[in-house]
Amino acid sequence: MPSYTVLQTPGRNHTAQAHLDYSLFTHSVRSLPERSEWGHSQKGTSPMGYTHLTDISQFISPFAYAKTAGTWTPSVESNIPYDVRTAAAASFVLAIPICLPGSSIKLQGAKLVSIDVYYSIETAGTAFTTTLNLVTMGDHGSGHSGASVPITLDANHNTAAKCYADNDHKLTCSVDAPFFPGNNQALFLCLAVTAAAGTVFANFGAVANFTLRL
Repeated sequence: MPSYTVLQTPGRNHTAQAHLDYSLFTHSVRSLPERSEWGHSQKGTSPMGYTHLTDISQFISPFAYAKTAGTWTPSVESNIPYDVRTAAAASFVLAIPICLPGSSIKLQGAKLVSIDVYYSIETAGTAFTTTLNLVTMGDHGSGHSGASVPITLDANHNTAAKCYADNDHKLTCSVDAPFFPGNNQALFLCLAVTAAAGTVFANFGAVANFTLRL
């Protein structure tokens, strides 16, 4: 601990001036080790500065989805914005962008754990598949590559018939092996739906659930 010397000035209100004795601080300051991965060290970074937060969520607007077919109408009802498809017997794909921070450093950024998708169906469809796609962007002059990420759907959606049933849906897609996407990678949750003639499909948004490490 530093020591202090108090000086008093005669004839005044004993104003104190604290003088720091730096003699106790002559020991050398240890340099911080270097960190290349989580759990290791990185030069110039204090371990107390790390962020490790679990149960973090990011809402994804239904208006951010890409749609391959159909007539869609942005709507607001009872203070709830949503996007609704006009009934028609046809197939379409919803590509939901999962926008999370990535990093070129291993085990840093956002570790994707699960995705919740909120939608409703009036008049059941006939087919439904769910795929989580990981796209790795190529360098200049080279192409991009895509891969399917292994996932598990919740008990209310573990068959196609449950997914396209006439109901209000919360589909939870859990990543079998949660991971940190790289800084050149993008994630899309794709719902491929075949609608019947009277099927009305409405999107209310999605939520990505992840662990944040910075």
